[in-house]
Parts: sequence; C-alpha cells; structure tokens
Amino acid sequence: MPTKTPYLCPSCAASVTRGPAALRCDGCGRVFSENRGIPAFANPPRVWQKRGVDAALNEAIRQDGFQAATHEHLDERTRGWACNPRRANPLYVANIGPRTKLLDAGCGWGSLTIGIADLVEEVHAIDVSDERLEFIQLWAEHLELSNVHVAKASVLDLNFQQEYFDAVVLSGVLEWTAEFAQSPDPEQTQRDVLHKARSVLAPGGQLLLMIENRLGLPYWLGVPDEHTDMRFITLMPRKAARLFHRIQKQRPYRAYTHTRRWLVRNLLGAGFSHVKTYATLPNYRAPWNVVDMDSPAAWRAFCNSYQLGSGDSLRRRTATSLWQAVQADPDRWRRVVREFAPAYMMVATR
Repeated sequence: MPTKTPYLCPSCAASVTRGPAALRCDGCGRVFSENRGIPAFANPPRVWQKRGVDAALNEAIRQDGFQAATHEHLDERTRGWACNPRRANPLYVANIGPRTKLLDAGCGWGSLTIGIADLVEEVHAIDVSDERLEFIQLWAEHLELSNVHVAKASVLDLNFQQEYFDAVVLSGVLEWTAEFAQSPDPEQTQRDVLHKARSVLAPGGQLLLMIENRLGLPYWLGVPDEHTDMRFITLMPRKAARLFHRIQKQRPYRAYTHTRRWLVRNLLGAGFSHVKTYATLPNYRAPWNVVDMDSPAAWRAFCNSYQLGSGDSLRRRTATSLWQAVQADPDRWRRVVREFAPAYMMVATR
C-alpha cells in the first residue's frame, strides 16, 4: 500500500508517496530516482569539495564490515571526530525524547545522526554527497538502527512537510549555504535558511545551530579561519574582508560566520520565540564541553571544574593566562567570554 513520506516535491511542493516501485509526487507525478535505496530530491553542483567519504571506503565497508574498513581507510584523527557518536552530546540539552522526529540538515559524515538515533523516534539526514549518505546508511545498518532515513536533498530548500519535525540540527552548515547558492548576498541566503528551518518545525520545536564565532578567541591569537584558511579575516569589517579574500583567493568571500548578537537577532527575526546561547568547547566539532552561557550558575560550575590543557607555545601560554584570570572572577568575565567563545550552539525555540 502506498505510504506518505515527510518529503515534498521540489517541483510543485506536493506530497511525495512511496509506492511499491518508486517515490512519486502526488501533484505533478514526478518520479524520484533512488541510489541504493537513497532517494534523490536535489542534484546541486559540487561547489565545495571537502575531505570525506569516497566510494572506495563504502565498498570496503560492504566487503569487510564497518569497523574493519574505517580503521583501514581512515586515520585515527579522522575517526576521532567523523566516526564518533559522542559529537551528538550537545543535542541532549534540547527537548528530545522517544517521540522526537529530528532532521540533521547537512549531515556530513553522520556522527550526529547516529549519535542521537537511539533516543528519538525518527532521524532524517540530508546532504548533497551520495558517498556520505551511503556511508551513514551503512553505519546505521551496522548498528541495526531502523529509524535512520537518508536522502539527497539541499539545505537551501528543506522540502519537507510543514511542522513535521520536533528538532532541526544545522551543524557547521549555515556558513556554507551561500557557497552552494552562489549568492551575491550571503547573509540573506543564511536568513532564508533560518526561515525555512523554522517552517519545518512543529510549534515548540527547536533549531540547534552550531557554528564558529566570528569573534572567537582563537582567531585573535592567529588561528586561521577554517573556511578560508586565512588569518584574521573574520575579525575584519566585511567590506575589507571581501576585498582581502578576493585578492588572496581570486573569488568572492561567502562563507560568513557571525557574532552571537547577529545570530540571536536573526533567529528572532526568523520567527523563533526564544534563543539560548551555549558555548561548545574546544569547538563544535569536538564539543566535549557544552556550557549554558546565559546561566551564571552553570558558568561558575564550569569554571570550577574545567582545566585548560598545557603547552609551551606563545598561543597556549596566552590562553592559559587568560583562563586563569577568568577562573579568578568568573562572574565578572561571563559576558565577555560569551562574546568571544570559539564556537556556539544556539538553541532557538519556535
């Protein structure tokens, strides 16, 4: 018997039904292709290539099993973040439970998808990379997770039923959206994505947005921006940054990160009713510490327990000295640290 899916047709926005042979639009009749059971709703140009999954790795997983293949084909550092379900730990601060339907939009390797799957009713993971989606599907099969659904679809469109999800995750995605859109106005593209994320959330649902802080302390200490591999570019006024990037890279600067105030203002502008700020440390890709920066009590508890790693470099000694000053008077420094944290998880409630 044909069953309704949460997808909408990108051509006419009608419902998509799964029949015995194919996925078909109920409106225009469009049939959607599937590659190894993964439906394709988008075929955007690959404007950004990231080190990641390739067909050889997926074939090795099918031949040798997930554990053996990932240990053979991936170095320890890559496995440590890409295949680590602990990266989903920050999601636990959201209102997530056994009836939750969650969308991991721009899922990448799928560590958040897999890490949260046991706790929710459904996880839908979308990306534009066939290889990454197949990798997630193989990982889910290895763990016998039947509630993980993957599809090739664009974050720019979010062609899902309105108000279907209880939680939407955008982790390391918002800053790249203007690259995929080839937009002359990156900030407007990002605002459009926030509006679309809200539209697929049920009332009371939450958007979990993870992104680097444009004013993050590492950038002041000379760490290059991860998106451009350029030092200090995020700290420059946008006009100067665009010129500097054009000269250095010979192409427009579109991968915008933002301050906490920009994120709060534009999340509220997208129609969310409430926004909370969490710092993810050391960053959102390795979020081993998640701190509620709006709570003085949570901040004090974190300062009393957290120890910064040691090191002899000037950058490390400077960071250690600053942290010691913060620990000596955490209440005085909380608002300052909130504006200069390396990365954020913004939890916005519809």
